[in-house]
Amino acid sequence: MTAVAAPEVGRPSRAVIDWLADPHYPAVRRLTFMRLHRRRSHDPEVRELDERLGDDPWVARLLAGEWRTGTGGRVRVHAYKKWGGAHWRLVALAELGVTTATHGAGDALAEAFEQTAGWLTGPGHARSARPIDGRVRACASKEGNAIWAACRIGLGRHPGVASMVSHLLDWQWPDGGWNCDVRPAARHSSFNESWAPLRGLLAYRSVASPRAAVSALDHAIDRAADFFLRHQVVESERTGAIAHPSLTLLRWPPYWHYGLLPGLRVLHEAGRLGEPAAAAAVTRLQAMRRADGTWRPDGRWWRRPGTGGSNVEILDWGAEGEARMLTLLAAEVLAAAGERG
Repeated sequence: MTAVAAPEVGRPSRAVIDWLADPHYPAVRRLTFMRLHRRRSHDPEVRELDERLGDDPWVARLLAGEWRTGTGGRVRVHAYKKWGGAHWRLVALAELGVTTATHGAGDALAEAFEQTAGWLTGPGHARSARPIDGRVRACASKEGNAIWAACRIGLGRHPGVASMVSHLLDWQWPDGGWNCDVRPAARHSSFNESWAPLRGLLAYRSVASPRAAVSALDHAIDRAADFFLRHQVVESERTGAIAHPSLTLLRWPPYWHYGLLPGLRVLHEAGRLGEPAAAAAVTRLQAMRRADGTWRPDGRWWRRPGTGGSNVEILDWGAEGEARMLTLLAAEVLAAAGERG
């Protein structure tokens, strides 16, 4: 890509938008049209990309994920297997805009969510959420990501989703977040365990029924968003410094890892990106943009398919793919911040 002058906040350059709309990355192209060009689903070009989304190389590989493969029949892996389990495939597919209406995706999504919901609403998992010293210690990012993905792909009315939402409401800590740290001395919520639950509750808010439950949902959402704003997205509430060096990393996918971009995205989804407490984080994200107007990964939370060890992906996003997703999401955040600034 030819280097160009970095555009102003909220205004990605024409060169960057054209790069994101590369037809070799059809899922990114579609998201670019919808999020940066603000085209609607009835737009002819978007409609054509919708019809072919199931054939996108990334999407096709995710839909054929490990939960559906095996010699002589289906071989089921645990829904949370990193990163090939059904839980993670749902999150990735939802990020790419796949829904139950996507051609060829409905059965795979339904099967993946049944596995995920069966695990997260089962008695064994519920018992793992332990109250210690007045706080429930639970890895709430699991429920948060599952709820968010279900609502985005069109399964938000599944009864398992309401059950998970109920758990999140019950498990929320006094400071507005969640944490799985079983040490009684742990009194502060975890960034990693709190951003996905907030995303999930926000997504569920748009499909919530009955309406009588909305007030409790809104209260939990406000408390969780306040938690991140009190920390200026990535800062220590006590010292004002970056709370941990990992929070400034740019990586795709983030999975359960919190950071600057995930934090700004969830505040955008909450409609609170324009608040003064988010301004420093917006400036940080802008400063991480390269001279050509793009954002590039500084590492990975995943390993390529076929490699040994843990955290092996079932698709290779590739450095260019990672950069396109990061740039698309960062540009969307800055565009929203510019509109609200």
